[in-house]
Amino acid sequence: MPKYLFLFLLFHSALCANKSSFSFIVFWNVGQGQWITAINPDQCLHYDFGGELKFWPKNKNLLLQLCKNKQNILHLSHPDLDHYALYPLLVKTLPKLCWNDIDHAALPLKRVPKKISLCAPENKKLTESKRLYKPTVFSNKNESSQVYHYKSVLIPGDSSQKQEKIWAKTIKKPEGFKFLSLGHHGSRTSSSDVLLTKLSHLKMAVVQARKSRFNHPHKETVQRLKKYHIPLLRTEDWGNTVILF
Repeated sequence: MPKYLFLFLLFHSALCANKSSFSFIVFWNVGQGQWITAINPDQCLHYDFGGELKFWPKNKNLLLQLCKNKQNILHLSHPDLDHYALYPLLVKTLPKLCWNDIDHAALPLKRVPKKISLCAPENKKLTESKRLYKPTVFSNKNESSQVYHYKSVLIPGDSSQKQEKIWAKTIKKPEGFKFLSLGHHGSRTSSSDVLLTKLSHLKMAVVQARKSRFNHPHKETVQRLKKYHIPLLRTEDWGNTVILF
């Protein structure tokens, strides 16, 4: 049976120094936004890279310790600013950076110091990252969210309840998902009963949001999680948070 360990990155020297074969995933405390990084001995896989800029200085040094000497691979769920606001800073900070796919590589950004290319096949072959769903019909940016997962962590971006009804049907082994990055920062328009019923083996949901400013996670979403007995962890309360596999 898999074992998982939750760590809160207040004292992180052991993680940074350890060169063993374990992998872990970081939910960064970025205020309102999404930036999640899966880390293995050779790669850092970034699932969106958004959030409030004022949180960047606190996260930059840790990012360098964890990812500076590794291949960094970018995944973007959809082109909303709170999911890519940190892109220019990542480009300036990380020397080895590439796009997992080309879908969102042409972002409406200014002052980006250099163009980032598509990853070479050899740079992606070690990843345990998979795209679960890529919408082809949508009416707004949130509905265009691509859905990814890394190991047992499901990352749906801002996918709406309408889209969840579509891609939840494609999940063949729902028991494999133990952790959920709460969709759309805990908005009531995501994390539907359909999805939560499907993911009956969830151990935890994690939300990157700011209740005081944006009222996320919404009380209706919190109540749905309680209905299915899914604990909720907020980076606003705990800071940078890690699941160690």
